[in-house]
Amino acid sequence: MKLYEGAKAINSEGEANNAAAAIQRLLTEYNLQLSDVHKEEKSSVLEETMSSYTYKSIGGK
Repeated sequence: MKLYEGAKAINSEGEANNAAAAIQRLLTEYNLQLSDVHKEEKSSVLEETMSSYTYKSIGGK
């Protein structure tokens, strides 16, 4: 996606078209839609410090 956006920004039509074709091929291969790719990813890893001990948690208790 960044390659496509960068190519559009510099008006490189051929590179933008190639990137768009690659995006479409990957979406089809993995049975995805463009909206699936653009979802905001929120990290579920929390870093906490307790009495000078730092650990990472992925949720739960």
